[in-house]
Amino acid sequence: MSENNKNNSELNTFGFITSKLRTGIITAFLAMQTIAIVVLFSRYSALQDKFQAKQDELYRMTIEYIRPSVQKINQAATKVDTISNKVDSLTTRLQKRKK
Repeated sequence: MSENNKNNSELNTFGFITSKLRTGIITAFLAMQTIAIVVLFSRYSALQDKFQAKQDELYRMTIEYIRPSVQKINQAATKVDTISNKVDSLTTRLQKRKK
């Protein structure tokens, strides 16, 4: 109780700060903090969406850049596979002829 009286006497020094005004000031500060949190969260959300969009765009660009090389490698691998199958069948035929 004595601390409450001490706080009141300190605030009464200014004369114009009443308990209702004090409550209003505290409520205003809490409202400003809540508004600031909401604004910061909305900005964070917007930035996160932009970041995700940029990341998706970079991913698509990377795939488009790499696609021709991958297709060339696939064609070369298919040719090598075909040639190795032909060589395998030829060596099998040669081994059968030797027997």
